[in-house]
Amino acid sequence: MQLEENFTIPFSQQTVWAAFQNLELIVSCLPGAKLISPASETPLQVGFQVKLGPIVANFTGSAEVTFDAINHGGSFKGQGSDQKSNSRVKGEAKFSLLSIENNHTKVIVNTEFFLSGSLAQFGRIGILKEVASIITAQFAENLKNNLELPIDSTETVSSVNLIQDKNTATSVSHTSLNIFSLLFKLITNKLHTNYFLKKSKD
Repeated sequence: MQLEENFTIPFSQQTVWAAFQNLELIVSCLPGAKLISPASETPLQVGFQVKLGPIVANFTGSAEVTFDAINHGGSFKGQGSDQKSNSRVKGEAKFSLLSIENNHTKVIVNTEFFLSGSLAQFGRIGILKEVASIITAQFAENLKNNLELPIDSTETVSSVNLIQDKNTATSVSHTSLNIFSLLFKLITNKLHTNYFLKKSKD
């Protein structure tokens, strides 16, 4: 399956680029994800927890990260499995950071992955694309909150490195990704949108 998501964040390309190279920060901003190994280890050992009502799937696996400093982009490639649900996932997410007006940055993420096992049913019924949009929005909000920490007014790589200080960094919970909760939000948002569209036509 292929997915494309994007979001805009109110920080310069240089600031966002420096943040993306802080793997501990990036993983902490992704709902349900956590680093199992040190960020300097290659390949990285990562974990990802998903809740489906009473079912909890704990994916563990490895990931490799590459950066393209010239084009301000890179990729996250990895694979993992959950023994309880007998599910496996393998894929790659390519990202690029584009500098846009007002000193903002547009982040574009193209993901291609293959999901097998009992959790693959969610891909067949078209849920994953909707869930990906919600995850992207949560990731963007978490990243924005971290970058809004008080730092030196001059945007430099060294200033962004202050985010790595455990005493100053915003705490992002490594809670599991609750798909049922995300779907509830999705349905609520759609009902809300449809209601106002209907009102505007009346």
